[in-house]
Amino acid sequence: MDRPKEVKSLWRNQDYLLLWMGQSISSLGTGISQVAFPLLLFVLTNNPVMAGLAVSVGQLPSLLFMLPAGALVDRWDRKRVMIVCTAGLALCLTSVALVVLSRLPTLIQLTSLCVCSFLIGTFSVFYGLAELGALTQVVPQSQLPQALAQNEVVFSMTSLAAPLGTLLLSISRLLPFLTDAISYVVLLVSLFFIRTSFQEERGERKIHLFKDIHEGLLWVWQQPIVRFHLVLDGYLELFVSSNILLVAVIARNERIPLSFVGIILAAAGVGNLLGAACSPMFQRRVPVGWLLIGTLLLFVLLWPLYGVVRNPWVLGSVIASLALLDSVAYLQTVSYRLAVVPDLLQGRVSSIARLVLLGSSTFGPVGVGICLQRFGVLLTTSILWVGFILFALLALFNPQLRQASLPTE
Repeated sequence: MDRPKEVKSLWRNQDYLLLWMGQSISSLGTGISQVAFPLLLFVLTNNPVMAGLAVSVGQLPSLLFMLPAGALVDRWDRKRVMIVCTAGLALCLTSVALVVLSRLPTLIQLTSLCVCSFLIGTFSVFYGLAELGALTQVVPQSQLPQALAQNEVVFSMTSLAAPLGTLLLSISRLLPFLTDAISYVVLLVSLFFIRTSFQEERGERKIHLFKDIHEGLLWVWQQPIVRFHLVLDGYLELFVSSNILLVAVIARNERIPLSFVGIILAAAGVGNLLGAACSPMFQRRVPVGWLLIGTLLLFVLLWPLYGVVRNPWVLGSVIASLALLDSVAYLQTVSYRLAVVPDLLQGRVSSIARLVLLGSSTFGPVGVGICLQRFGVLLTTSILWVGFILFALLALFNPQLRQASLPTE
């Protein structure tokens, strides 16, 4: 079927609602199982190293398959990919529950859970890339920012609710994983009822994996605005992934009670939620380029407070404000990227973007940790501040970045 051309409101777009509601429920289930899984492994092994290893196995597919998955998703039928992956995820979570029920030796249980973790990671990589491309077809281009913002709101809310996984695990080891499996069944049903095609018409083409990956990399390299956005997203992810380290060191230095540390970190979640909620309103009034510049300038103004503020309540307010700005900036870059990338390249470009974020979240905290250990909080935040200044100046004095706007329908 053809892509919808005019929709007065996303809330009247039945196909979008089916996708959004299905994913909202599955996101909550995923958050619950992700919290419960490492705790389950620790209970089974009583060994944090073994538990951590099993969790890390689930991250390997992102490193191994992200770029190939992007190329394959661009060739395959997106809806079929999403259905197969959703069914696979439901079966994997059910398998986790069955392994927990079994009375097999601990080593066999651990090995089985590692296999499940790897498969869950693999299915998640393919599903996530297909879903981003599908979203560009289910909603009109002009409503992409609002749809992405609503997805981000759901993500923020499920992150706050995810600790329910510990409660369910305390009641029964099966509950968190059965809950997640059921949530994927709900998503699977919703996918079957969506009528809109998840991709534009394509001719038959053979898959040349390395050639296709190179084509995606080349397209990104030839798009200066998209390239800038990807690097900026990676830098912002550095702030997100290192936030706990920075707060922990500040709390230790200033003898802030552990209870306040939790409140400070929760403030970041509140900031993300508010940023996602406000972002569509900002985008309706300000072009992407100038909105991003304004966000970066506010980062430059607020970031130094991170290094000097020591009152826990004020520090929480600063972190909430920075998280709000981070959410707004991220949604601008993703909205622009999804709107300008040709449909045939959506999977490959999204895989590059996710690989940048993964690299930043994996290696960034190590660098920040080394800086904190050697130089302290003030110099570390000053080094990071220089990065924000450079990004703001590049955006401010580059005409292409200043004039960037979402394309019209």
